[in-house]
Amino acid sequence: MRRHAKTTTASHFFTIALAGYAMVGCSAAGDHISPETKGSEQIHSPSDQRRKLPLEMYTFSSAEELTIARARIKATAACMRKFGLTYQGPPLENISKFPAVTDRRYGLTDENYAALNGYHIAGLQPEKTPSRTPEEDIFLLGENGGASSRNGKEIPPGGCARWGWNKISQENSMDDERLAVELMHKSFSLSQSDPDTKAAISSWSNCMKRSGYSYGDPLTAGDDVSGKNEATSGEREVAKIDARCNNETNLAQTWYAIEKRIQNSLITENGAALNKWLNEKNNILRNAEAVSNGTIPIS
Repeated sequence: MRRHAKTTTASHFFTIALAGYAMVGCSAAGDHISPETKGSEQIHSPSDQRRKLPLEMYTFSSAEELTIARARIKATAACMRKFGLTYQGPPLENISKFPAVTDRRYGLTDENYAALNGYHIAGLQPEKTPSRTPEEDIFLLGENGGASSRNGKEIPPGGCARWGWNKISQENSMDDERLAVELMHKSFSLSQSDPDTKAAISSWSNCMKRSGYSYGDPLTAGDDVSGKNEATSGEREVAKIDARCNNETNLAQTWYAIEKRIQNSLITENGAALNKWLNEKNNILRNAEAVSNGTIPIS
């Protein structure tokens, strides 16, 4: 699967909040259910000296996403068992495979990885969307304006998905994370329009032309040769040259330094709100670990 992952953060899994739970499956108690999905090793193109942006501390990393997702699935499943249902959460195997924020933010830089995988992220599995019955939806997501109980047992407001999340959030709102995500997008947009970034992109584009390829910027490079589900030979060739030109022109390092400066300024301007969210984020992570290890009861 091809993903440029230009400006996304690991928190893509949580920006949709309950939406992810609308794509998962349940089954009657006693039916077969696959064992808990384990996180897999990151197999994208990591760097031993990965650039890290200042705003990353205010977003969830892949490892943090996995911690929260597993805890949420455990809590939601406990709630569903009260109604005689077994709950299978959304597949988690792809979370750890998404590139870190800056791995592709400024284009490809790993020539060896590009030569093997083109612009695709190695190891991503097709998203699975197990079906559910309307009855199962009632217990998982709650009833809109309908009855609040079934068979004498009260359905939590928002269903078991919301109940499971509340066990982790403990009054800490994910809404405040939106500021950090918005600032990540803003800093990227501002960095794109910086004269030094434009000059570096122009140098990269000229390098590509010398190899016979005409692209205006590294974020659209290879779109015309990319395979849908796996890299084509043409895609791999373009990607390899793309990464080489990025390194030769120092594009990624130049662009990163510019965006880092912009983010530091944005953090200064929004310090109070970001620090408030950082406290909430850390609380959520502690609660997730407590749910997983049984310190917070979910029965």
